[in-house]
Amino acid sequence: MHTFRSALFLTLLALVASSTTRAQSTIVDTPASSTTSDVSPVSSPHRYRELSFYTAQTFDNPQIISYLSGEHLFLTGVRLTSRLFTTPHLFIGGNLDLKPLAIYSRNIPNCRPYTYGGCWSIGDTYGGGGSVGLQFALRTSWRWQPFFDVDGGLLAFTHDIPLPYTRRVNMTLDFGPGALIHLRGNNAVRAGFWVFHFSNGSTAPHHWNPGFDGLMLYVSYTYRHFSPHHLHW
Repeated sequence: MHTFRSALFLTLLALVASSTTRAQSTIVDTPASSTTSDVSPVSSPHRYRELSFYTAQTFDNPQIISYLSGEHLFLTGVRLTSRLFTTPHLFIGGNLDLKPLAIYSRNIPNCRPYTYGGCWSIGDTYGGGGSVGLQFALRTSWRWQPFFDVDGGLLAFTHDIPLPYTRRVNMTLDFGPGALIHLRGNNAVRAGFWVFHFSNGSTAPHHWNPGFDGLMLYVSYTYRHFSPHHLHW
């Protein structure tokens, strides 16, 4: 299963690379008067929205708050981002995420799969959840549009995660930078990096709260919904 998830993620990254190569000529030739720095006025009746479909995979498991090692997390999600307001140099939007698939696992050398006794190595455990948050993006004319996300929400699994006798439902916090890459028309690609944490908030018996810390890479296809008169930020 780990091989399949890694292959899927690498395939999507390859598609992003080829798409950005094809799109560069369009971006370079865009006149300054219609670059991504052109944002419709805040008073515009047309609210900017975009819909993203993403996949994310951990590439490292540092012990920042959690003390557990060998943890892995794979996510797929759908994100709706709506403009809240803009300043002369900053776009601020609201994120609403639905994560229909989350796969958690933990590897311990020479250990049997997760059971409620003895060994606490965990095989693939499935779940899902959602989150809300904010997105901050610089209003620039750069080819790659930088942004920063911060989100919080919930993930629920079929077993207690990350250890037995903790909780199936955990609270999440993730944040990190990324870049939006413009393609043709309303199409775009987002790619970035998350510091991702979840834990039960000490709600388990005896306040047992081992948690999860992961560094994640993600990539998404984004459809940007524009008003008829404002085709760029």
